[in-house]
Amino acid sequence: MEPTSPPVVLLFALALATALPMPARAADVWTDPYPGVRHLHRTRARVDLHVLLVDLTAPEVSLVTTRPSDRGLPVADFARQYGADIALNANYFDGAYRPCGLTAADGHAWTDAYEEECSASLGVGDLNQALAFDSAQTLRSTPQPWMSNIVSGKPWLVRDGVALTGWLSPQHIASRHPRTAVGLSRDRKTLVLIIADGRKHDAIGLDGDELAALMLEVGAWDAFNLDGGGSTELFVAGEGGVQNHPSDGRGRGVGNHLGIRIDRGARWYAARLESVSPPSAVDAGAHAQLTATYRNVGRAPWTAGEHGGVVLSALSGRPSALWDPERWLSTTAAVPATATVVSGALVTLALPAAAPVAAGEFREAFVPVLPGVGALAGARPAEMVLAVRGEQLEADRARLAAQPLEELAAVPSRAEPSEAELAAQLAVALGTPYAEDAAAPRAVPMPRREASLTALPGGSGSIFAASAAGGLAMLAWSLLRRASLARSRRNVRRPAPVSSVS
Repeated sequence: MEPTSPPVVLLFALALATALPMPARAADVWTDPYPGVRHLHRTRARVDLHVLLVDLTAPEVSLVTTRPSDRGLPVADFARQYGADIALNANYFDGAYRPCGLTAADGHAWTDAYEEECSASLGVGDLNQALAFDSAQTLRSTPQPWMSNIVSGKPWLVRDGVALTGWLSPQHIASRHPRTAVGLSRDRKTLVLIIADGRKHDAIGLDGDELAALMLEVGAWDAFNLDGGGSTELFVAGEGGVQNHPSDGRGRGVGNHLGIRIDRGARWYAARLESVSPPSAVDAGAHAQLTATYRNVGRAPWTAGEHGGVVLSALSGRPSALWDPERWLSTTAAVPATATVVSGALVTLALPAAAPVAAGEFREAFVPVLPGVGALAGARPAEMVLAVRGEQLEADRARLAAQPLEELAAVPSRAEPSEAELAAQLAVALGTPYAEDAAAPRAVPMPRREASLTALPGGSGSIFAASAAGGLAMLAWSLLRRASLARSRRNVRRPAPVSSVS
């Protein structure tokens, strides 16, 4: 046998190499395109698919579905028109883009949907409540009042954590095709979306068993199949737009869609201060009321619970100086808003106040608090200053305010008064008789006090007035203390000197 020539050997080796399968390139790539959203892109031998895990507890996440007037849009066009950051195709549909199975948007069911065994449904509410349910008996109305958006499909892939099999309909579920499917975790807090390419040499798609197994792998407790084939399309704006390779070569117009919006600044519970109304001045022990108006700018309503609704509370939850029973004739308590305050609505919260029993100036800041939630995010505190002053001090303040500045500046300084002069001045100021030869200091009645509550930031005049009153009150107490000490020293009996004994 003649030796084989080198060209023949090379041709044989090349043919052998092309006949053998190439090693599979497997990869799972995870990304986090948005708050509350994880994206898995999985590639295997002849497999190319995407899994999205959507955290329904994230306030940034909200869901949207197609209104009947917008049927027939390609997925990418729906995303742009509805402001959806993520979008995919949903129900099966007929030639007139009527959906198969129960379909709802903005709380209203489509009136022209047809059944055809599309009884696997997912309902989602405005607060991301979610439920996978059987809608065989419901086609024209939402079964729960909170369900604002509903999509449906067939067949069920997973029920109560168990993968199903042996389907009779639709027939294509037993073959590999491009697939779109939706699932929900057991605690109903994670939405699962799967989009698998197919009908290509490097991506042949999934059959029902493979799709059900994948749903279990990524945490679905209930899951069902949506429209697939040429309708399968995934749009993620934050990662460049269309993520898969539709089998038609381009996006197809579909009956309806499921979209996810992302609002990075959203909060479940948040408030914005709109106004503060301080009470006018009141006498000691009398009651006044501060009111602060807040707007609910969060997604969740403020619902009155077992202990009432939202109330005003001292900043950072610390005990408030305005609630100190040692200084006040009565404690101060916030009046809760007992009605539900929906998102966007206003509520006025009341803070009853009674004058304290001690003169001085009290500053405090209050924030709205919802029991069980805590302080509402983003709420600017309602800041206040409470000035307590005596009547004579108020009269002195008014007299000084009316006196020309040049006269005040011309008042000469004087030496420190004697103890007797201090006591006399204090008696005159308090309107109390003073006896030089008294055996013991008399009890001096307290001047009557009144309180005023004003909101900050306020005018400089009100703040100056409060500060002046406080200073005068401190002066009066200093005079009283010095006079009392002086008289006490005069009345102390000193022991007689002891004579020496011889």
